[in-house]
This record gives sequence, structure tokens and C-alpha cells, in this order.
Amino acid sequence: MAELSQDFAFEKYAHLVRIELVEATRRYLRDVELPDNKEAMKQTRDHYKTFGADIDRFLDVLNSMEETQLEEDLFLGFQLGRKSERTDDAPQMLKTGVQNGAPFRAELMRQLGNLKSAAEFGIEKSTHPKGRERSYTLETLIRRCDYIWTTELGRKFSLDYHANSPISEAGRFVMAVIARIDPEIDEKRIITAMRNVIRDRNKSE
Repeated sequence: MAELSQDFAFEKYAHLVRIELVEATRRYLRDVELPDNKEAMKQTRDHYKTFGADIDRFLDVLNSMEETQLEEDLFLGFQLGRKSERTDDAPQMLKTGVQNGAPFRAELMRQLGNLKSAAEFGIEKSTHPKGRERSYTLETLIRRCDYIWTTELGRKFSLDYHANSPISEAGRFVMAVIARIDPEIDEKRIITAMRNVIRDRNKSE
């Protein structure tokens, strides 16, 4: 910390910066060990794909039947169901005065459509976004550096670089901090993450 405070001329605030960096380091080292969720997302997506395919097959079977036959079968099932024991919370789709199976067929198709939409929504939400993957753990650490630089030290947090190396004071500060916490991270990744942090901040202002 002494070297860092001298290099960036904040000896007067070194104790405050140290507190912030200790917490930032603790959180970063914790989060960076968390398992990658891409495999979990793939498993969830595969589940929804199978679910959607099962619904499609069931719909194909129903659509292959004559409407009259399907309605008669559904109405027969309704009549048989009325004779069986029902729990108090069992849903009752229609009143007992219905005399044919057409409403049952319409309701069945509607609910299957809802299930199909739910499967498609699940696939969409569990699909990993395309493009360059963002390192949110690294960005969280850089946001803490941003807070230190702007709030504790009252300086402008900006990124200027040349040949993939930062030349702005804030950029060099971030590089120096991360080099002490996780020296395996290359400069290009840090610059990309810092750009994302600054862009997100500017959007929210």
C-alpha cells in the first residue's frame, strides 16, 4: 500500500484506500472461485428443449385425431372424472352442465400453447448471450477502483491507452491494483472490463 500510495500520490488517504481495497480483494477472490454457470445454463436450456419437443409430439398426436373423436374422448374422460374422488383443491375447468367435449378440446389446446410458450421463454432465458463474454467479477473489482478514485480521492476516472497499455492515471491505478490481486489477468482484458464499467456508468448518469 505504501508503494501504491506513493506512486499515485494519495499518502494522506492511504488508510481509507486500504480499507476499500481489502474489501474489494476479499470479494474478488471469493467470486472468482465460484463455478462457471454456463454448464448449468446449458442443462436448463436442454431441459426446456426436451419439454418443448414433448409438447410438440403431443400436439401432433392430438392434431392427427379427428376433432369429433377427440372431443368425445375428452367428454368421456370428464364424465368418468366426475365419478372419481376429487381433492378440495382440484381445479374444475368447466361446470357440470357442459354436454359435449368441444370446450375441453379448446381449453386443452390453450393450455398446451401456454406450456409451449413457457418452454420457448425458458430456452431464451437460459441461452448464453453471444459475443464477447463479459467478466463481471473483474468489472466489480474495477467499479470499486472507480469508487476509490472518484469518491475517496476526488479524481476523474477515465481510460486513455496506447498499444493496449493505459496511459491515464486512473487506468494505471487499476492496472497496479489488479496486478497485486490477480497478476494472471492480461492488460487487454482489464482494458475491456474498464471500458464496460465506464460505459455502464455513463449510461446511468
